Amino acid sequence: MQDMLAWTDLSFVNFGLVDYAGLVSSYLENHPTSPISLGTRVRGRVFECVRRDGTIMFSVFLLTRRALGFAQSIADLLANDFNFAGTPTIFGAKAEDVLNGKKPALGFVKIRATFSIEESGDPLPDVRIEFQKEADAETAPSDYSPIKLSIGAVINGKHPDGSRALLRIKQKAATNAENVLVFSKEVVDIK
Repeated sequence: MQDMLAWTDLSFVNFGLVDYAGLVSSYLENHPTSPISLGTRVRGRVFECVRRDGTIMFSVFLLTRRALGFAQSIADLLANDFNFAGTPTIFGAKAEDVLNGKKPALGFVKIRATFSIEESGDPLPDVRIEFQKEADAETAPSDYSPIKLSIGAVINGKHPDGSRALLRIKQKAATNAENVLVFSKEVVDIK
């Protein structure tokens, strides 16, 4: 399966992943031994605008419905050497768990991103972000600055004990004057 972005809260207690791009859904639907459909639907729009300086500003809006989501404890991940597949969830079920009969936690995801490129036709960025050593900051490719990013997700599901819960992910970031993508909001909350 391809790489996806996932998020942590500001205090590094919870790790959350939601299938915003439909990759988990596609994996489950195309699984050779037991295909499963989650009904995930990804829709989006891309707007292109020429700025006064001649650069091209892009606005990308993505809405995913019935996206699979799960959360894990950062402490458990650390104790398990960041073995995501081998670390149990504290909310929802991972793709392999769903294949093994666990009920998926599903919800919606909204992503909004703006960035610029030099000329129309230049390659668009792959949304991989290189992490810096400094806390709470990430390097953004200067070729695409200024960048703004907003992510929101609400997933309905259960804790491992079967009690109902809600996973809420909210992330906001923007590049500063040094082209560093700085997060002003980092929430991965289970209610």
